[in-house]
Amino acid sequence: EEFLALLPGQDESTGRVAAERLRRQVEAMMLPHPGKTPPGTVTVSGGIATHGGADDATPAEIIERADRALYMAKEEGRNQIRAWTELPNPEDA
Repeated sequence: EEFLALLPGQDESTGRVAAERLRRQVEAMMLPHPGKTPPGTVTVSGGIATHGGADDATPAEIIERADRALYMAKEEGRNQIRAWTELPNPEDA
């Protein structure tokens, strides 16, 4: 299950703070994750991408960047936040 949060006018650092706050709050709720084997709790993995400066990325490209960062967070063990700029080759996204 995925959702998108838009934070107009915010930089990557602010986005990371907001995403990390959400991640910690969900983790603290200790909601049972019935589909997980062995049983566990619901966690949040997040991907961050920003737009600004000389970057002329389209909205679709920014969403794709955030999605790639999300999948990096999932591949690295879940329950964490990653930014598009942390990808091995973000300019290839």
